Amino acid sequence: MKTMHSQSALSFSLLAVALVSTLSACVKDPIDLGPTLTDTTEPVHWLSGSTIVVERLTKIDGPTLTIEPGVTIKCAPGASLSIGTIRPVKIVINGTAESPVVIQGEGMGGSYNGMLIDKSASGSRISHLQLEDVHSTMKDGAAMVVKNLNFPISNLFIKSDTNGLLIEKLSKGGQVAGLNVNCNGDIPLACPIQSVEAMQGLELSSPGAHSSVLLLPPKEKCATISLPKLEKPYCIDGVVSIDASTFQAAAGVTIYFKGPGALDFGCFEPCTLKCQGVRFMKHPSLTGPSRWAGITFNSKVSSSSTFADCTIAGAEIGAIFENEQVFNFTGNTISGCNVGVKAYSKLLPKIKEQNTFSGNVTDTETTRGHRGVGVLALPQ
Repeated sequence: MKTMHSQSALSFSLLAVALVSTLSACVKDPIDLGPTLTDTTEPVHWLSGSTIVVERLTKIDGPTLTIEPGVTIKCAPGASLSIGTIRPVKIVINGTAESPVVIQGEGMGGSYNGMLIDKSASGSRISHLQLEDVHSTMKDGAAMVVKNLNFPISNLFIKSDTNGLLIEKLSKGGQVAGLNVNCNGDIPLACPIQSVEAMQGLELSSPGAHSSVLLLPPKEKCATISLPKLEKPYCIDGVVSIDASTFQAAAGVTIYFKGPGALDFGCFEPCTLKCQGVRFMKHPSLTGPSRWAGITFNSKVSSSSTFADCTIAGAEIGAIFENEQVFNFTGNTISGCNVGVKAYSKLLPKIKEQNTFSGNVTDTETTRGHRGVGVLALPQ
């Protein structure tokens, strides 16, 4: 038969167990995401003030990732965060100016491999996120890679021994408002050429003499491509084909080209150019006789286009005209090219009269017909 004393003792024991369980749930101990976890498919929610430890590559593939203000994520050397590799994840990083979310190397001078966002679900957003101490071996050495930016990012800070932010694709809803990159690599920002105008408040710092914003080919059709003048020049290291209805670049913009770099305008769709006072130059890293490919104006380039007072320097073929009707191509300086301009014979006298040629192996050459999309015909 139970006594009053034994019942009281039992009740007290149960209350103590419940209290300990409740307190344990509220304590914000560091969460070890190292060897105990590789693929996470459960919702992840890190509370304000928490310290998270990442010991290696950690994949987060749950339906949601929520990080509240003031969370610190400490990464061991070589560790990284990979989000949405299996399925889209709704990412909500809610840092504030007073309490940012910080991802940093573990210990003094520690470095880690950065952050990859593969697939993001609707409703994602990132605000006041800081990535520090990054030494990335990811694609192009980027500290943060976003495969498809379809959500807003605001107040992102990156400090990296390698490169900065790489955005492979920009979709509806994607934008960056406030990006501060301090990196030792030459590429603080790489993004599709049409996405630059969706970047606001850029502060890009890298000490390299060849530091520039890398422009990637557009992955989908867009109405307008606009290149504002930034504190850093732009760079192209492959063939970028432009079929936007309008391409415009602000006066004073410089675009450097590496070896295979080329611009192709109006390949398949009508394209109107608005370029005045823009410099299209051989990249400083190309030494000696090395040249970039050149600019091609295909038959879909509008006759109302303007390409004036620009500089084309150090190309294999500075400009190729695949249209028998020339647009406003005047006041340009074409220099240091193997061939300055290649065009139909009836266009060449006017082009040579209205532009300046200097230091080219050959100033002009007659085209032999359409060269094919995306391939520059070299002199025979």
